Amino acid sequence: MNRNTLFFGTLGLFLLHQGAIAMGWMVAWADSYLDPLLFVPVALGAPGWLIRQWKVDFRWNVFFITGAWLAASLAFELWIPSFDPRFTADGWDVLCYALGAEIFRWSE
Repeated sequence: MNRNTLFFGTLGLFLLHQGAIAMGWMVAWADSYLDPLLFVPVALGAPGWLIRQWKVDFRWNVFFITGAWLAASLAFELWIPSFDPRFTADGWDVLCYALGAEIFRWSE
């Protein structure tokens, strides 16, 4: 899969989902797990796309991708829920972050 295709596809899906939420359309599984699944491909895809405008052969290494998964998991599933009641720690989200990171790693 082309790296840009993955980035723009996941970004588009994220924006569509946010638009659906804004319009009041709710899909339980998507509202719970789609954003965590798309987080790493969007969060690393955007700067990766920008860097590739100057350095065409740029690739994120597996350690950085793993670090992004770990940081997102700790921040969104451990740290933020400890002080913000709007956030709930969910082990399934950690798995979604991991799956998104693996899909992203595979595309790199």
